[in-house]
Amino acid sequence: MAKNTANPAPFLLGREEIVIDTVPFYSSALVPNISISIREFYISTYHDRFFIDPPAWFRMYLLLELVYHLPVSLWMVKALIDGKPPSFLLN
Repeated sequence: MAKNTANPAPFLLGREEIVIDTVPFYSSALVPNISISIREFYISTYHDRFFIDPPAWFRMYLLLELVYHLPVSLWMVKALIDGKPPSFLLN
């Protein structure tokens, strides 16, 4: 039987940090099924070696992405939507 390769959640494009990248930090009992489906789809489609066999430093990279990149991105998007981009964007 052919494996279904359709994107299980196309609406999540751009929000993968929360849904896919943070899966290693969840307790196995708390991992949402959608995260497992999307992660499996991503690995089978793109064969990303960092998700198939991650190097030792990759978990720290994901943690930094979760702690720093995600909050800064959310802050930046809100500022742009509100029409108040931070001054360093205007230089």
